[in-house]
Amino acid sequence: MNSNLYFVPYRSSKLTRLLQDALGGNSKTLFVACVAPDRYNSDETIRTLQYCALARKVINAPQPCHERLYRNGSGRRSLSRAGSQPRRRSSPTGFVGCS
Repeated sequence: MNSNLYFVPYRSSKLTRLLQDALGGNSKTLFVACVAPDRYNSDETIRTLQYCALARKVINAPQPCHERLYRNGSGRRSLSRAGSQPRRRSSPTGFVGCS
């Protein structure tokens, strides 16, 4: 996310706070908005659409992660590049976050 273009106020919404790691950075994020045409749900539908309009303005350029964890002879995990430390926990596939 280019902070000069747009700032996401993560602390202003519980939902945004929960999605903070998924918005921007080195990830692709898909939003599915549940809206209803009924007048009873109009306030919630409008807020949902406003939130999605703001989230749509987040710009990122995800890059593929090429760091891979390998198990060495002692059973411990090590990175393929010496001296590197993973920033996040590894996924089930063995790849680590490259943010």
